[in-house]
Amino acid sequence: MKRTIVILSFLFTVAAIQAGPFKGLSASASAAYNNYNKFEAEGFAQANFQFGETPFEPKLGLSYHSFTTDYKYLNGLGAESVGLFLEGAVYPFKKIFYTGGRIGIDINWLNNRAMNMIGDAYESAAQVFPGFRLCAVAGFDIPISRRISLRISGMPGWQFYAISDNWEISSDGSGININSNNAVSYNKFIFQVNAGIAIRLWNR
Repeated sequence: MKRTIVILSFLFTVAAIQAGPFKGLSASASAAYNNYNKFEAEGFAQANFQFGETPFEPKLGLSYHSFTTDYKYLNGLGAESVGLFLEGAVYPFKKIFYTGGRIGIDINWLNNRAMNMIGDAYESAAQVFPGFRLCAVAGFDIPISRRISLRISGMPGWQFYAISDNWEISSDGSGININSNNAVSYNKFIFQVNAGIAIRLWNR
């Protein structure tokens, strides 16, 4: 999975560079509310390109998520995560409305209350566990001034992760592998609504 993400990131960057004239750099910060009834936050740096007459925006950012999960026969365990994501968006109507996709790698962890619940049930679990996300993105970029805009977006997608009572890190000719024979895998539908501010840092 790690190798796939690296290759996709490289191809995405090359595509962004080749996409058209470079127009500048932007940054954004936003808050979100998800289908777990939890708040989230994220920030990203963005390059602005012009693909023909259509703006194209590759983004690299950091995100914070909060969610609940189950593990074996325990339900409602609280978990949090931080992630690194790569996103690309285009404006099919040249401005305001944008759409695209996002892929992210997450480091998740069970909170202390969840670990106490697991301990009370005589189960064991690694507190930290890996995961990744695939999401579609659709939203509106509403200008407030020449350099500042309001961004509102929705992101449906899938969250993938695995919880184990132990993790093993090994290395071979293909790279570093993280695995466990006792992992319980999950794939869950996720949805979040974002609202934030984007600032044009530099125009070409």
